[in-house]
Amino acid sequence: MSGDLTSVERMKFSLFFGGLAISPEALAFIASRCGHRPLTLADYASTRGVSLMLEGDVWVNAPVAAHNPNMVLGPKHLLRADGDGLSVVDTETGAEVPAKFAPIPDYFAERNADGALYTDFIHTHTDRARLSPVRGCAMRCKFCDIPYEFRSRYFTKPIGSLLDAVARSLADEVQPASHLLISGGTPRKENHTYLHEIYRAVLTNFPTVDVDIMMAPVPGIIDILALAKLGVHELSLNLERLTEKALSDFSLL
Repeated sequence: MSGDLTSVERMKFSLFFGGLAISPEALAFIASRCGHRPLTLADYASTRGVSLMLEGDVWVNAPVAAHNPNMVLGPKHLLRADGDGLSVVDTETGAEVPAKFAPIPDYFAERNADGALYTDFIHTHTDRARLSPVRGCAMRCKFCDIPYEFRSRYFTKPIGSLLDAVARSLADEVQPASHLLISGGTPRKENHTYLHEIYRAVLTNFPTVDVDIMMAPVPGIIDILALAKLGVHELSLNLERLTEKALSDFSLL
């Protein structure tokens, strides 16, 4: 399989495995164009890295030591600034690939009319915004930290605030979203109707935006035919294996 990958694509996988160091010059270069915004929102385990577009339209969220100290240990890749641009250098081989930095959106520290942070509802990475209607999760998957970290703080979020957050992400002046993912923790059984209302509200209020939905394959959550009629762009069903015991536990939550 490796023979089918380009050198830039192989660098992407290498960045996933080993992470990235950032030179002071690269930090200054990014700051000169991004101002007060941090390098990453660092909101989730898989999005704590720095978003870069490598040569050939190859995108990568490269882990950095500040947010992934357990895996970024003496990385061989370095993001550096040279002249008017950035590049990623493999310090072992000398291979160098031009790169562009994707800044986080301007709304990252803004609050809505109720005083809540927009990032309590939505996060933008490159050109995709991820909407999270549920705080916490009804499931207790042992490989996931969400149900353990937020179990005592499970709640659903107001529909109006979620729609407002979507509108703000689409209109962002720095990094506007061009498509949307509705995801997050699995809702409790009594909140299935609430989630259906979220899907309908988003799909009908933003009909020109491609909206994807990602959720666990729990009975009663996804109505494929109804979502198709509403114009959903894509569905992703998580691959958690629900045993009879797990479904029994879920029904009691």
